[in-house]
Amino acid sequence: LVLPTFFATSIIVALVKTYILTMVSRSRGVWTEFKLWYLGVVMFLVSALAFRFPFSSPTRSVHHSRNFNERLGVMLSCVGIVITLGFAGLFLILLKSGFALIGGAGLAMCLIGAFFDMFPTPPMSGSAIFKYNKALWAGFFLVTLGFYAAWLAKIL
Repeated sequence: LVLPTFFATSIIVALVKTYILTMVSRSRGVWTEFKLWYLGVVMFLVSALAFRFPFSSPTRSVHHSRNFNERLGVMLSCVGIVITLGFAGLFLILLKSGFALIGGAGLAMCLIGAFFDMFPTPPMSGSAIFKYNKALWAGFFLVTLGFYAAWLAKIL
């Protein structure tokens, strides 16, 4: 019962996030495409089936243009994290409104995704932010860690 709801929720979040990031990059003159990341697919499937929530995304973005620079990459990484945290807020509202299945699944997916995406290792978004500005990375990391810890402690 949970898996179809979870997969539908993750697809909606991924589509909206992909659309917004693509529109932002295209408005800056950069062509962005999303490619299948094979290790991400394996991590997604194993963690979704074993732990009931995925630790990874099965896709990664690739940017093609001379206009793409480190600053734009960091901006896109930050926007991606903010979108994920925004969806976490939406799912928290759904959870508190009595929609436990979709609210709980969506909140778990978004908070785990945002937290693990902040790790400063490629191809995660945190690596671009960490390389560009360590203080900015620390701020985003502490925010995502705080929300993640609050969710684990069942405060949210």
